[in-house]
Amino acid sequence: VSSSSTAFVAAATSGSHQFIGCRFVGGSGGLTVSGNAAYAVHCVFESNQGTGIQASTGSVLAVNCSFYAQTGHGIAWTGAPAGSVVANCHFENVNQASKYAINNGSGTNTSDVHRANNSYYNCTGYENGFGDNPAFQDVGNVGASGFTAPGSGDFSATTAIKAVGMPGTLENTSAYRGYMDNG
Repeated sequence: VSSSSTAFVAAATSGSHQFIGCRFVGGSGGLTVSGNAAYAVHCVFESNQGTGIQASTGSVLAVNCSFYAQTGHGIAWTGAPAGSVVANCHFENVNQASKYAINNGSGTNTSDVHRANNSYYNCTGYENGFGDNPAFQDVGNVGASGFTAPGSGDFSATTAIKAVGMPGTLENTSAYRGYMDNG
């Protein structure tokens, strides 16, 4: 799913929305959430000109996703997050000034965003706005790029990311080729 405009690639504005195996490319951001819930599983957020997932209200479930070259945050909340999970995701080149892989800019409900088993490469900061609520078992920074040729849409895992659990603990899909593909 792509957008060349100044709009988000996709919007989840009310009710529950599920995005499974999607690739969000371009636009002013990947996915905007304002409503009940949005589920992003095995998705790639690539080169969004803003935040990969921007939530003003509601909950976000981001599992086994990749966030590459966002000019904004990887995932961010501007309103009180409700029961959100960010797990088994890899954030790479989220490296603009004052931008974080995972950002809670709401100023509230810091314990309602559960973060676990995420990894990072070339990010300005990993997390922001969570106070004394630490992430669970985060991998932290990996020593090299986690993707084979992300600029060409190939998000296959490199040895650097495989060494910290991909595939297995951390998984995502490729736009046209990836280590979860059957063929």
